[in-house]
Amino acid sequence: MNNMKDVFRKAFSFNGRIRRKEYGISMIIYAALYILLLISMKYTGPLLGVVFIPMIWFLWAQGAKRCHDVGKNGFWQIIPFYFLILLFVDGEPYDNQYGANPKDPVKMSWDFDAQNFDSSQPGTFPPPIQDVVPVTDDGDQG
Repeated sequence: MNNMKDVFRKAFSFNGRIRRKEYGISMIIYAALYILLLISMKYTGPLLGVVFIPMIWFLWAQGAKRCHDVGKNGFWQIIPFYFLILLFVDGEPYDNQYGANPKDPVKMSWDFDAQNFDSSQPGTFPPPIQDVVPVTDDGDQG
């Protein structure tokens, strides 16, 4: 994810991968909301406890995406204290079966349309030369 605007765009989705940073921020947000909710339930009653359902969904979704980043199924997060591993272990450096590496700010893909290539735009690169056929001195190929 490139910027903070995109960080929580799919916060309740179980698909994809997230970085340690986003997972850590998610845990802090969850803990703060949990404490605030417990304090407010003391004064308002147990009806406010319904808010725990989306909070738990958020926590599980973020945990599943972090498990995906380390190459594991989302069910690994039910192992006690596995969240500590998710907080400190770096994710897989390349794309895996769960999606693209979230640390790559720009995916460099050489599979693009050469007719629409605009070299005047910063950050664009020409397509690679794939089939180079040597030319002899008399102009014949090969």
